[in-house]
Amino acid sequence: MSVPPGIQRSLADGSRCALLGPSNDALFEALCQSSPDVVLVVRTDGEIVFANQRCVDVLGYQPRELVGQQVELVVPGRHVDEARALDRLSSKEVAGGKRPLVGARHKSGTTVPVDVALSTLPVDAGEHGPLIELVLRDAAHRWKTQQHEKLQGVAMVAAANGIVITDAAGVMEWVNPAATRMSGYAEAELLGQHTRMLKSGEHDAAFYRTLWETVLAGRTWYGEMANRKKDGTVYFEEQHISPVFGEDGRVTHFVAIKQDVTARRLAEARLLEANAELSRKLAEIEALHHQLREEAIRDPLTGLFNRRYLSDYTTVLGRTVWMPSRDWRTRQSPYALIALLRHEAVRGGCSPGRRG
Repeated sequence: MSVPPGIQRSLADGSRCALLGPSNDALFEALCQSSPDVVLVVRTDGEIVFANQRCVDVLGYQPRELVGQQVELVVPGRHVDEARALDRLSSKEVAGGKRPLVGARHKSGTTVPVDVALSTLPVDAGEHGPLIELVLRDAAHRWKTQQHEKLQGVAMVAAANGIVITDAAGVMEWVNPAATRMSGYAEAELLGQHTRMLKSGEHDAAFYRTLWETVLAGRTWYGEMANRKKDGTVYFEEQHISPVFGEDGRVTHFVAIKQDVTARRLAEARLLEANAELSRKLAEIEALHHQLREEAIRDPLTGLFNRRYLSDYTTVLGRTVWMPSRDWRTRQSPYALIALLRHEAVRGGCSPGRRG
């Protein structure tokens, strides 16, 4: 389709131009104005010759403010993707279907994330070559999603805990540097391998059966596991294994977060040993204390209480017996003391009626 002589003719409001001839101007503008995206028609030298009304909502410009301006006014070539998009405009290498994410410049000076689609219009602009349709779609949500994913990726790579992502069968698809340090294997040695390559032999089949039944049922498994490093060393991991579900609700992947607790396990074992040794020493001290006390108050031949015990006892008892009290019910009989004295005298070889 050739460009009619009136292609450069703009209407009085400057918001559109006669691109396809007078008979098709209305149809072309209706299609562009009904688009939910910003539509700019640009010559290969970068001049904007058409802008739809959506520019007001996304870019803050009235269409007539953009017509006649360079496309760099709204899509500055500050980033690689932006520069590539502009290079393709100037070099006439326009590929449809690709929508790079770029930052468009709002009239207020802020940056608006948009994705860009380029296509060649089936008209000839003469010396300026073909006209290029530039479609800008508001990509704030996509940009936020990409930034969030980028931050997540950085956090996962920098995490001190090991992170392993497997498919539903347990084959490793992604590992972070902490996971390689823990296992001693390089990333290339882990990817594509099943997690069973880390088995230490410390757990029985029932342990792994319970683990798989838990995660395949869509629940998170938490526990400690003994694995074996590349050099054969057994180490202990504290793991959280969570399932990832697809759109159909089926488990598609597993994410395992690992923490090496070998040092903690060794410290706990040493603490238990120290506590056991301390308990044994305390038991020995208590037994020795009891033995020394018995030897101090009992006769070694007869096993009966000796005079030291009696002296101590009668001192205490005497205070109790002769303690004055106004209540006759609390007074102790002196006969208890006499009985004890008689017993000690007999034990010492004297009778009550004899003088020593």
